[in-house]
Amino acid sequence: MELLFTFVSLCIIVVHGRVLWRQPAWNPRDIPGRNWGTVRWNWGRGSTIQVVSNPSGNGPVLRAFYPQNSYVGNPDRSMRGGGSFKSRPIRPGTSRTLSYDIYFAPNFDFVRGGKIPGLWGGQGMCNGGVVDHRCFSTRFMWRANGTGEVYLYSPTSQKPDFCSRPNIYCNFQYGHGLGRGAFRFQRGRWHKLQQFIKLNTPGKFDGIAKIFLDGRKVFQINDLSFRNNTNVWIDTLWFGTSFGGQYNARSTRDTYAYFNNFELWDHSPIG
Repeated sequence: MELLFTFVSLCIIVVHGRVLWRQPAWNPRDIPGRNWGTVRWNWGRGSTIQVVSNPSGNGPVLRAFYPQNSYVGNPDRSMRGGGSFKSRPIRPGTSRTLSYDIYFAPNFDFVRGGKIPGLWGGQGMCNGGVVDHRCFSTRFMWRANGTGEVYLYSPTSQKPDFCSRPNIYCNFQYGHGLGRGAFRFQRGRWHKLQQFIKLNTPGKFDGIAKIFLDGRKVFQINDLSFRNNTNVWIDTLWFGTSFGGQYNARSTRDTYAYFNNFELWDHSPIG
């Protein structure tokens, strides 16, 4: 009887969560694809964002091109590099995992940092130094020497000891760095990158963020505040990638990053 109970319990764990959405094969004539539910392209479509062959494998992948001296704050939109669009392929929820693969070109110079895709929810901005009480965002970032983080824009206060915790970079105007220094990207290889976000109950510090790199959990925090009211949900996959912010974080050379195998889950990875 004890053996049977253990077996049933294990089965329940395995089937508890499900993949809500999975990216189909890339189509160079339809970027990113109809089933993405794209609601807004900001820049890069058909120019710096293209479908190409896998640099170290088979099949098509999505490539972001970053020209030399490109950065997201460049007033010349053609020199922003990378690209940005927002998609809503599934219904909103309060907990989601975003999973995808990323490959930085062998000549990639991380400089001071740049953005890569993450989650977003609500209405308003929540980027570029705009703190908006109607939204949150959790893009990934690379930093100097390939250090990674989740780049959190949240309109709310955090716990009093938030800024003194390890692997937390605290900035209430331009976004907090969650997990900074806990993991590092390498050039010339594919990484599987995942973030799990569980929104807080408004008025409480019970939000959760987890980061996984190549199947291993590298960071977790269990007492975050993402939102002030129940009108804010996780509703958007934000494909945003570029160098910067600012001029001093611009790309030092023509270079690329590649993306593939996007998924959204209703549960956290195990770990």
